[in-house]
Amino acid sequence: MCLDYIGRITDNLLSNIRKYADPLIPIEISTLYVNHYVGIKIENKIAEPCRYHGSGIGTKNIKAMMQQMNGLCEIKFASDYYCIILYFPIDL
Repeated sequence: MCLDYIGRITDNLLSNIRKYADPLIPIEISTLYVNHYVGIKIENKIAEPCRYHGSGIGTKNIKAMMQQMNGLCEIKFASDYYCIILYFPIDL
């Protein structure tokens, strides 16, 4: 189930990048470690004007799948900026 969720999350994120990210500005991907979680952070500038207006269902699905995997999902959003951080638990 975990691998299925990771595949679905990845597909959703790549689809959103294709739809919403400004193709002229590089997408930033980084990793981080916070309190027994490893995180993947994806940031991009939103295309101006944004050609699509999503329903938010994809983001809700990502949050639900992360929760099912005992992970976390943090989203920061502004008119021209989008950031999502996926936190995966590290079993010690």
